[in-house]
Amino acid sequence: MPNRFQYNTKANPFVNVSDVTPVSPVPPVTPSRDIRFLPLFQVLQFDSLSCIGSSNDNGTCMNSQDCTGKGGFISGPCARSYGVCCVFMATCGQTTRENVTYFVNQGYPKSFDDTGSCQLTVHKSRPDICQYRLDFDQFSITGPEPVNHICNNDQFIVSGGSPVPGICGYNTGNHMYVDAGFGINNPIILTFVTTGSNTARNWKVKISQIPCSASYRGKIP
Repeated sequence: MPNRFQYNTKANPFVNVSDVTPVSPVPPVTPSRDIRFLPLFQVLQFDSLSCIGSSNDNGTCMNSQDCTGKGGFISGPCARSYGVCCVFMATCGQTTRENVTYFVNQGYPKSFDDTGSCQLTVHKSRPDICQYRLDFDQFSITGPEPVNHICNNDQFIVSGGSPVPGICGYNTGNHMYVDAGFGINNPIILTFVTTGSNTARNWKVKISQIPCSASYRGKIP
């Protein structure tokens, strides 16, 4: 049956940011008798620049130590090769507060065919985040009942923010916006509930955090 999930295709979830700005070089230092010069250097300020990694996933530009320390994986260079494009993926039972995170099923990229509840807790990356945009890069779980069209089996649920109806079935390519509420201590929880084994399921949900001042904020009913 046709997909009933409605979505807005005009919004852009990514912030356009300027390139990396180097700080002016340090002037030479002249001691009393011997003339010596400090080496020329540049302090690079990445400031959470968005990037696209070699895997074609969206990430955040930072130095390699910060990337691995936060649990991300390096997906190519960024900022004229001074930094790395750090991509964050999370699965069941984990927590994230990154600008962009991918929520994937257990065993990804292989499919998941078991029963249970898979939850990801999403915190704001900073206090002025007003929305989350959820892009369903992959979303294939059991569909609704054929008669009453209710998601009685598998279901994707968003809790902790504004009310969002549960969805199921095939929603790859769709997206939704979720209100982030006020303050920073109010995370949302994304949950995939699966009932019934021997059914191949796949999900990869890109979670983008949108500042309150962004012009591309989505319309939430």
